[in-house]
Amino acid sequence: MCGIIGVVGSSDTLETLLQGLQRLEYRGYDSAGVALVRPGLTWRARTAEGTESVAALRTLCASAPTGFSSGIGHTRWATHGAPEAANAHPHLDCSGNIAIIHNGIIENHTELQEQLESRGHRFTSVTDSEVLAHLIEESRASGFELIEAVRQSLHTVRGAFALAAMDCNEPDVIVAARRISPLVVGTAPGVTYLASDVPAILDRATAFYAVNDDEIVRLGPEGFRAIDLEGAPVRLRQLQIDWDLETAEKGGNEDFMTKEINEQPDAIFATLLDRRRRDGRQLPSTLVTLRAHFRRHRFIGAWLLSFMVLVVVMEAWSLATPLGAYPDSGTQTIKAVAVARGQWIGTRPTEATSAAVTAVRVPDIYLQPNVSCFAFHPTHPAGCTPPLTESSRTVSTVTHVGRYPPL
Repeated sequence: MCGIIGVVGSSDTLETLLQGLQRLEYRGYDSAGVALVRPGLTWRARTAEGTESVAALRTLCASAPTGFSSGIGHTRWATHGAPEAANAHPHLDCSGNIAIIHNGIIENHTELQEQLESRGHRFTSVTDSEVLAHLIEESRASGFELIEAVRQSLHTVRGAFALAAMDCNEPDVIVAARRISPLVVGTAPGVTYLASDVPAILDRATAFYAVNDDEIVRLGPEGFRAIDLEGAPVRLRQLQIDWDLETAEKGGNEDFMTKEINEQPDAIFATLLDRRRRDGRQLPSTLVTLRAHFRRHRFIGAWLLSFMVLVVVMEAWSLATPLGAYPDSGTQTIKAVAVARGQWIGTRPTEATSAAVTAVRVPDIYLQPNVSCFAFHPTHPAGCTPPLTESSRTVSTVTHVGRYPPL
């Protein structure tokens, strides 16, 4: 798990990134890094100081050049490659113009790296993420805009990702994409943000949007637009955020572990709150379990309940419908075998005149060969000639005038 953050159009780009990384340290702290972009220049700084990586990065960035309005940042929990500065994000392409950050796993990175190296690309890390920078580099070399280069690259990779890419030849743009790993976009007047989690940008953005799987977003100072993997426009879902930064952060504690320990009484209280009656007495465990299951699966429960009600209504209507209530649809020939009480045979009957139908439901009656029925209805056996007898077990042909009740 890693944390990513990005900003376009900010007058305080570096501080925005560093502050956001501090709030994302719970997602990883083996190493950290930032990349800043302006026309013709991509500047990068990375550190790998364990739990002090973000603090060390802030010190390293004290000598950063100025004049950047766009940048991306990353804090890493090492999966592929040791927690070293060389494996820290952002990663660059061969030209040093394109910078990428990535949270997730590229499952086919080994074969992609072999293909890229055979075409002359040079890798400087042992991570799975660096292949993204080189794939985007190849598409950019073919003349595609950054968003299209990212889209083409994502058709090649397998795995999970939340990623962001920048290019100093398209300096006021960040392109981000998501599959499985979380990603949100935030907006404020003249500034657009992205992050793994809302708290990283909570005090800066005024509106928040969720990026769904296989959606690609182009961020600029004026806002953003999103497409799917096929290039079709999509609309991001806006999030309703009703909690503040104090709730999202450490709450005055020295670290997140201390915060979690101190929050245990409140967590237990909140857990029990839904398991007690208003007078304080504990609810029966069975009722609690049923209510929890219903809340977790309320859609499925509602669907099943609706289906059961529909079945009951249809059966009741079928049994209550009087003889002759079905409009004449001509003579139908039914071929059925081994019809017994309550059985289904084949598929439902049709209404086509003189059609061969291989289905009939026989809930309460038996059929004899060559029985001519005015209406086939379980409550009106008298409509059949000759009368039905319980000794019959098969039927070869039944000719009937009228229409079957709903099955």
